[in-house]
Formats: sequence, C-alpha cells, structure tokens
Amino acid sequence: MVRLNNHVKKVLIMVAAFGLLTACATVNQSNRTDEDVVAEKSQKRLNALLEGDIEAALTYATPAYRDLVTLDRYIPRVIGSSRWEKAEVGDIVCEEDVCNVKALVTYSAPRFKMTNTTVIPEKWIRIEGEWWIYHEMR
Repeated sequence: MVRLNNHVKKVLIMVAAFGLLTACATVNQSNRTDEDVVAEKSQKRLNALLEGDIEAALTYATPAYRDLVTLDRYIPRVIGSSRWEKAEVGDIVCEEDVCNVKALVTYSAPRFKMTNTTVIPEKWIRIEGEWWIYHEMR
C-alpha cells in the first residue's frame, strides 16, 4: 500500500473538489436557454453603456465588427446612451443562431423637460457557440 503525506492528500482532495465544481458548473450552463444567455449579455452591455463604459460595451460586438471598428468609430453609434437613465432587456425571441432583443431604454430630454421610454432593437447572433451583438457596418 502506498502512503501519501498530508500535503499530497490535500492537493488530491482539492483537485477532486475542483473537478466536481467544474462538472456542476457545466451542467448549470447547459440548462440555460439561448434567451437566458442573450438576456444576461444584453443587460451587461446595456449596463456598460449606462455607466459610460463604451469600451466594455464594444466587447459584446461580433469579433469581425471589432476587427474593423475602432473605439473612436464606435462612440458615435452609442453617443445617446449618455442621456439614458435606465435600460433593461425586454422581450427576446430566438430562432436557431439569431436572437432579437427589445431593449427598453428610459432617457431624459432636458430641452423638453421630459423623460421617455423607447424600444431599441438589438440583434444577437451565435458564432462558434458564443453570442454577440450584431452591428451593421455604417
């Protein structure tokens, strides 16, 4: 019989525990629907825009878009988000590798002394298993 010292036993226990945690996380992730995943990503992107973190918001765009569009070119696309007071994910409809999201954005219009809520449509696409917001090139 092989005797292991206490240090080796602790390492083996930690490795086994990590394996179990990883397995549980994998099972949890696989139970999530496309709508759940896209809703979470969309809300994180909206939160980044609410916080003025445009660089973080850009990280949710497709890799091809990020390869072609610099942060300076992206800023004009989302410049109105500086007036947002609230933004949340509304309805989501997914079909295969495309999800259409209705983001509900509340913004202020100080010139007219009013607050308004509007729907901003978002299109999310799955590329190699990952969801990204799709922006048309302009």
